[in-house]
Amino acid sequence: MSIGSNKSTLLGHLACFGAYCIFGFNIVCCKNISNANVLTPMDLFCFRATGATVLFWLLSLFMPKEKVDLKDLPKIFVASMLGLFLTQMSFLKAITMTTSIDLSIANTCTPIMTMFVAAIALKEPITAKKIGGVLISLAGVLFLIFNSVGLGGGASETKPLGIVLTIMNALTFALYLGIFRPLISKYNVVTFMKWMFLFSMLVALPLNIKSLIHTPFAQMESKVLWQVAYVVVFATFIAYFLIPVGQKRLRPTLVSMYNYVQPIIATLISIVIGLDHLTWKKLVAMVLVFTGVWVVNQSRAAIPVHHRTKAIVLLLIVFVSCKHVSQYQTSDLLFVEGSTESAMDQAIMGSTGKMVHVGIIEVAGDSIFVIDAAPKTGVSRRTLQAFLEAQKEENGALPNLKHTRLKDNRDAAAFVAKAKSLCGADYDFTFLPDNDSYYCSELVFECYQRDGKPVFESAPMNFRNTEGEFDPFWVELFAKQGMEIPQNVSGTNPDALFHSPMLLEIKEK
Repeated sequence: MSIGSNKSTLLGHLACFGAYCIFGFNIVCCKNISNANVLTPMDLFCFRATGATVLFWLLSLFMPKEKVDLKDLPKIFVASMLGLFLTQMSFLKAITMTTSIDLSIANTCTPIMTMFVAAIALKEPITAKKIGGVLISLAGVLFLIFNSVGLGGGASETKPLGIVLTIMNALTFALYLGIFRPLISKYNVVTFMKWMFLFSMLVALPLNIKSLIHTPFAQMESKVLWQVAYVVVFATFIAYFLIPVGQKRLRPTLVSMYNYVQPIIATLISIVIGLDHLTWKKLVAMVLVFTGVWVVNQSRAAIPVHHRTKAIVLLLIVFVSCKHVSQYQTSDLLFVEGSTESAMDQAIMGSTGKMVHVGIIEVAGDSIFVIDAAPKTGVSRRTLQAFLEAQKEENGALPNLKHTRLKDNRDAAAFVAKAKSLCGADYDFTFLPDNDSYYCSELVFECYQRDGKPVFESAPMNFRNTEGEFDPFWVELFAKQGMEIPQNVSGTNPDALFHSPMLLEIKEK
C-alpha cells in the first residue's frame, strides 16, 4: 500500500516555496532593523516568539481541539530549541556581522547538512557524488569567509564570526528538519507550532525582560515598525505555518533544498534597493556552492540509489528470496511496515498501526510468488523478488517485513486458488465491500474463507488518527471520488490482520 498523493506533494512544494520566498525578503528586513540600532537580536526574537505564540494560540481556538501526549512535550521542547530558538538567535546575530548576499550564500549549506542528518536519522545513503558536492559547496563557503576578512570594518561588512553563526544557524535547522518529521506528522500544524513558539518564548523572555522594558519604541521610525510587523507576521507566523505543511508531505532533504530560493530573493532585493553590491568574488563563491548542490542533486535524481548500493540491495533481495524458499509455505502472509516517505503509508499508520500492506504467499516448486492488491497494479501475482523490489523505499532500503502463517492452514491451496482467480481485479480506492475491487487486506479477508465463513474477523473501518481527525490524505482521496469517508463501515486493515489470533509469526532462523 504505497502511493503518494500528487496534489498533496504539490501542496508541500508550494508551501516550502512560499515560506522560503518570505525568508528571502526577511533577510533584508532583519538587516534594516539591525542597522536602525533600536532592537537587539534578542529583542527581535522575543517579538517574533511572543507574536507567533499569540497568533498560533488564537488560531487554535477556531480549530478542532487536539491534545498533545505528555511524552511528546519534551520532544517538542527540543524541536523548539533547534528549529526556533537557536536557529533564529544565530541568524539574528549573524545579520549584524554579514551582508545580505553573504548571509544568503553561506546559508546554502543547510541542505548539505540536512543530507548528513538524514543519513544518520533516516539511513539515506551518502554516495561519492554527494560527498563531492559537499566538498565543492564547502570550498565556496570557505572562499566567501577568506575573502570577507580584508573587506574592512563596519557592521555593513562581513566578518568571519558572522559566517560561523550562519553555519550554526544552518546546522540547527538541519537537525530540526532531519529528526522531527515523524513528530511533526503526528499533529496538526497549528497545534505543533503553538507549543513550539510557546517554549521558545518561555526561554527567551526571562533572559531579555530588562532589555524589552527599556526598548526605545519612540525612536523607531514607521518603516522599521512595518518591517518588524512583517518579520513577526509573515516571516514567523505564516512562514512557520507553511514549513510544517511541506515537512508533512516532502522528505527532509527536499524541504531544505528550497533554502536556495533565499539567496535569489535576497540578492535581487538587496541590489535593487542599494543595500548591497555584487562582486566577482561573491559570484565565484555562489557558483561553487550551487555547483556542489547540483552535483548532490544529480546523485539523488539521476541515480536514486548509487550503483554499488543498488547492487547490494538487489543481491539482498535475491538472497532473501533464495534463503526462505524452505521457510515459506503456500497461504503464508507477508506484512510490510509503513514508510515515512509515503503519504498513504503515513495516513494508514496514523489510523490503524504499523502494518500498511499484506501479500499472500504461493510456493510453486522452487519458486515463490506473492499475490496482493496494490494501488498501481490492482490484484496481481508476481515473484517474491518483484514484490520486494516494489516495496523498496526511495533510498533503496527494504522496509521491515513480517512473515506469518495460519495456525490451521489445511485449506491453504483453496485460499490461494481463490486469490489467483481474482488477479486482474482493480484496486479498491473506495474501501467499500462487495464491489468487485479489493484493497490488500480485503483480498485476504475474501479469499481466506472456510465453509462459507471468513477465517478473519471484520471490524468497523477507522480513518481517524489518534487525535480523532482525518488525515489530509484520506480527505483528498475520498473527495476526489465524490464520496464520504467510509468511517465505521465494515472492513479490515493490514495491522488488524497481523495481530489476529488466527496467525503465528514466523521468526527468522
